[in-house]
Amino acid sequence: MRRPISEMQAVMKDKRLSPEQIKAKLGVLNAASLAMKFRQHAC
Repeated sequence: MRRPISEMQAVMKDKRLSPEQIKAKLGVLNAASLAMKFRQHAC
């Protein structure tokens, strides 16, 4: 099981990424974690 928080921290620590890329990646991770929460509530 992956931990989205650690993924976000890894993205933010990745110095090769531009701020725009970091925002995009965090947005994807946030959307994924929100979808997971929504699915759990829907069940």
